[in-house]
Amino acid sequence: MNAALHAYLDLVRARPFAWGTHDCLIFTNACWRSVYGFGWADDWMSRYHEDGRPRRREALQREFGFMCVRAAIDARLNRVIGTPPRGALVSNCLPESSILRLAFGFSLGDRAVFVGRDQLYFDDIGNAVVGWVN
Repeated sequence: MNAALHAYLDLVRARPFAWGTHDCLIFTNACWRSVYGFGWADDWMSRYHEDGRPRRREALQREFGFMCVRAAIDARLNRVIGTPPRGALVSNCLPESSILRLAFGFSLGDRAVFVGRDQLYFDDIGNAVVGWVN
């Protein structure tokens, strides 16, 4: 794990999930930026939420032109076959710790980190449903 990523994780470790300020898109974009020097979704930051709430599905489909978020990510990143490597964007089902049934996180190698209800949540990378790399 690089120093910038480590510093960012330390900074937000105890922050709870909050739409538009500390949600999985903002979190993973910042993780990506700390590792690669740019965010994977910088152009999405102001377009997916309004007044601290996610935009409705139909509005998102019109805005982004995709039926689901995974298809939108597939259009900009390369989907990983098998276990996502360190530095990959990952998706997982974490109903016990996440606000949504589907969460996006960042691979740290053998674990992935996600924004949970009250703080960051770490899970075995083998539980990742899908991953993406640049």
